[in-house]
Order: sequence, then C-alpha cells, then structure tokens
Amino acid sequence: MNRKLIKVQILLCALLGVILLFVLLFGVSGAFNGLQLSVWGKLEAVHEQTVSAADIESIALDFSSMDISVTVTDESDIRIVQLASAKLSPREFFTLENLNGELRISQPESRRLFNFFSFGVNQKLELYLPKSYAQSLSVKTRSGNVTLLSELIAQEISFDLSSGKLSGNSVTGVKRVDVRVTSGDISLGAVSCEEYDINASSGNIDIASLKGTGEVLTRSGNITIDALEGIRHDIQASSGDIRVAGFSGAGSVHTTSGVVRVDCTAVLGDLSLGATSGDIRVKLPRDASYELYASCTSGDISGDIDMSYSKNGRAATAKIGAGPYVKLDIQTHSGNIDIQQNED
Repeated sequence: MNRKLIKVQILLCALLGVILLFVLLFGVSGAFNGLQLSVWGKLEAVHEQTVSAADIESIALDFSSMDISVTVTDESDIRIVQLASAKLSPREFFTLENLNGELRISQPESRRLFNFFSFGVNQKLELYLPKSYAQSLSVKTRSGNVTLLSELIAQEISFDLSSGKLSGNSVTGVKRVDVRVTSGDISLGAVSCEEYDINASSGNIDIASLKGTGEVLTRSGNITIDALEGIRHDIQASSGDIRVAGFSGAGSVHTTSGVVRVDCTAVLGDLSLGATSGDIRVKLPRDASYELYASCTSGDISGDIDMSYSKNGRAATAKIGAGPYVKLDIQTHSGNIDIQQNED
C-alpha cells in the first residue's frame, strides 16, 4: 500500500478519534448541565438570595471555578447573585449556610466534581455588601478572577486565588489583609490596615498605596507601590523589578534578579536594600540622619552625598545628619548603586 495513503489514513483516524472524544466529553458536559449545548451566551441572573446583615460576623466564599465581584451598596441586606450563560438546574446553584453568624457561600459539590468536563456554562458570582457591614470577608477561588468594585471596609479580609487575578478598588480600615495568588496578578488601589501579607507566586503586584506593617512577596513578577507607609515593611521579589515611591518606615527591599528603585519620604528605622543581579537607586530625604554602608561586587557606587570609598570603589560609607542615626545598608552583587537626596 502507498505510504502516503497510509499516513493519510492514520491522520484521518487520529482526527476522527479527537472529534469523537470531544463529542463524548461535550455530551457528558451537557448531561451535567441540563443538556445545555449553547453555553457561551450572555450572562444572566439565574439565582439570587438575600440575607440580613444584622447578625453576620463573617462571610466566607469558596468556589472552584467562577469569577467573583464584590460591591458595597446602600442596601441593608447582603445580596448574592449567580449569573450564567445558560439555564442551570437547582443543584448547580450556590449553597448558603449561616453557622452562628458565619455566612458560608460555596459552589455545589456536583459542579466541582464534574468541572473538568464542563465546557459548559460560563458563570459569575456577584456579592453585594451593605455599607453597614464592617466585619470579616474571606474569598477563595481555585480558578477565577476576583474584582473589588467598591471600597471595602472590614475587620479582616482574606483573598486566596489559585489561578486568577485580584483587582479593583480600595481596602481601608482593616485590621489585617491576607492575599494569596498562586498564578495571577494583584492590582489594588489604596490598602490601609494594621497588618498585611500580600503574596503572588507568579504574577505582578501593583498597589496604589499601602499603609500598615507586613510583607509583599512575588516569586516571579514585578512589584510597584506608589506610596508605602508604616512601621516596618518587607518587600521581596525573586525575579522581577521593585519600584516603591513614597517609602515611609523601616525594613527591607530585596530582589534576586531585577532593579530596585526606592524613593524615601521618611526613614524611621534601619533600612536594607539589596539585589543579587541588578541596579539599586535610592532617594533619601535631605533631613534624614543615617549611617550608610554600600557595596557591590561588580558595578559603580555614586550619588550626591559625601561618601568614603574603599575596595577600589566597590564599597562606600557615610554618616549623614545630626542623629539619632539609623542604619542604611545597600548591597548588590552585580549592578550599580546610585544614592541621591530628594529635592526640597
């Protein structure tokens, strides 16, 4: 038999197998979704519930695969709306439990179990919170984006996203903010709290202003903070640039591979800036008092302050101001260091 003909037959058989597999999976998906085959249409509300906010002390959302938005309204009750691109059976609606003041909103187990086969229904959950609600909010989703459409005011806020983006408005008046995003970006407005812990395993972190004490970490991505205020900050990137403007406080800013840019408005304690491979540029207030030690293995150290050099220009020290002095440590293995004073 002709070799070309054999190759064509093999290719056709493989293509037919893929088509049959797709039909099988799509049929299974249709069975679990009420035989809805036209599934990528316009999102429409399919289920809605309202709960009095009077006795609710915490709200916890736990979803497998769904985008979630949070909006603060003038309404007096908590309202949850589920939207979908096709009709759902009642067993596919979100579940609601009130356990002694803890409101739990979750995705049905049936949807989680067959989610792999669901080409099916595009869904979204909308959470509407009354302005009077200022308790705790926890949002967990394994595959979906979370969007804050209003400024949130609460005691404790927690976001845990396995795969998706956290973005939106401000979070203020909070005792603690915890953010965990495994694969996705974090983009927020003003975050004001006592303590924060913001972590992205793989993604960029972009915050307009951050006030509090805590840690910002990304293992692969850039960190940009336009204003940072608090007692102590620990800002780290394993692979990415770090840019912090309006730095007020103490702590450390380090990246393994990337550029560090820090513009300080007030140095309130010891500050460490570091990069394994990358330049470091820092601006300091003219009225700051600090003892400086800077070093680089390969690069130049420069600035507009009076420094004493050693190790062939690879190390520099300075004592600026009238005291009391804080320690300023700046080190990069491969890169330049530039130290400037802010303009008056």
